[in-house]
Amino acid sequence: MEGAGNKKHPDPSSQGWMIRPGKISTLVGPFWERRVGGNVQIGIVCDPRHDNGKGKMHGGLLMTLADMGMGAVIRSTGDDVQCVTVQLDVAFLQAVDIGDFVTTECHIQHRTSGTIFVSGTLKTGEKAVASAQGVFKSLANVGLAWQGG
Repeated sequence: MEGAGNKKHPDPSSQGWMIRPGKISTLVGPFWERRVGGNVQIGIVCDPRHDNGKGKMHGGLLMTLADMGMGAVIRSTGDDVQCVTVQLDVAFLQAVDIGDFVTTECHIQHRTSGTIFVSGTLKTGEKAVASAQGVFKSLANVGLAWQGG
C-alpha cells in the first residue's frame, strides 16, 4: 500500500508485531503489539485517515497511542491490574508523516497502593516524536462503584 508522497507503508507483522484486538483498534487502527525483553510496546502505522489536515499525524491519535502504551505496560506486570487514566501529559517533539510506524516505549516510574506513575516515549524508528507522563488509578481497591473511563 502506498501512502502520501509515495511512502510505502511498513508491515509490522514482518518484525514480530501482532494486531491488537479491541474496539478502538477497529475504529482507527489497527494497533499493533509486541513484547521486547519483557516490556510490551504498542504501535500504529500513520495512514491518510490520521491526517491532521496538514499531511501529518493528528496529535490526538498520538495521545491515544501514548495512553494505550502506558496501560499495556501496567497490565504487562502480571499483577492483573485494571486501571483508568487520571492524568496524561504529552509533549509533541516532531511531526509524524503519513506512512510512518509510531511505537511506544513506556516504563512504570513509581507505584503506590492505588496510583501508578508511568512515563513513555513515542518513536518512529529511533526518532522520538513525543514524550508522555501518565497517572493511573488502580481499580483493585476502588470496588465496582467507580465507572470512570
